[in-house]
Amino acid sequence: MHTVTIKRLIILILFLSNPLWSQEDNTDDDSLDWIELLATSKESEFWGCSSEDVDDEGNTVPNGTILNMDENGNISKGEAIAVKAYIMILKDYDGYAQVAFGNTIYPIPDGGRFYTNQYTEDGDTLIGSIVDESENKFGLPGGTDFGPLASVWLLSRDRGKLTIGTEKFGIEMFGCEQPPEEE
Repeated sequence: MHTVTIKRLIILILFLSNPLWSQEDNTDDDSLDWIELLATSKESEFWGCSSEDVDDEGNTVPNGTILNMDENGNISKGEAIAVKAYIMILKDYDGYAQVAFGNTIYPIPDGGRFYTNQYTEDGDTLIGSIVDESENKFGLPGGTDFGPLASVWLLSRDRGKLTIGTEKFGIEMFGCEQPPEEE
């Protein structure tokens, strides 16, 4: 499928799921703003994460792990989970990104959805975080749409690994890749 077709499908999906957006902060225009930015973005990067493997009983093989943090900031690996996620990065809007994750991500992600408004590339690692909207040159806000309060994501391109940080836990997942390029 061509990148332009995938982009149009994503815009359609976002448009159709519009009534359920922005319930937490009561800003009804957020979803429409995202769709407008996505439609006008000329430099974007999309990533999807999921497990393609199933066990002998037909259950999805876990591709992720819950990360727990104690009161001293020590991180330990917890439960193995099968999780899906997507990241849509609008590089020409200061790397503004939408991230969704959960057991299912369509039509509405059951884990959560959040926006980051600061973007950094460190070698092969992409990093999205939230700063005050005044620090984003387009004045775009970051924050959690719904789900646990999330603040950061890190994507290792070469390993296909995504890490999401929330206020309560982290999620580390493998199996992340980009859609094929247009021919």
